Amino acid sequence: MYRNYQSQQQTRILEQQLSDAKTEKDRLEGLIVYYNSNEFKEKALRQSLLLKMPDEKVYALPESAVGQQVETAEAVRRQQADPRINVPTWRQWLDYLFGNSAAS
Repeated sequence: MYRNYQSQQQTRILEQQLSDAKTEKDRLEGLIVYYNSNEFKEKALRQSLLLKMPDEKVYALPESAVGQQVETAEAVRRQQADPRINVPTWRQWLDYLFGNSAAS
């Protein structure tokens, strides 16, 4: 009986480790999708090399105005499936600078 109890405990521990590994895998897949996106590439170029588009004015925003990064592949898929979520950067700037009155 004691061996049976030990094997059940070990099985529970291994199942929990498997669940944790699957969660981490999903998170990492989401990061891969994000790092391969054009949005990330543009952001990295702007931050690390201080690049900007020709004739573009650059404004510094408070940290609270910066959107959260997508961390899971599922969230990225949902975002791509719903066109209302894919708001262009210029529209986000208009909304930020002039309030929600610029939103359509």
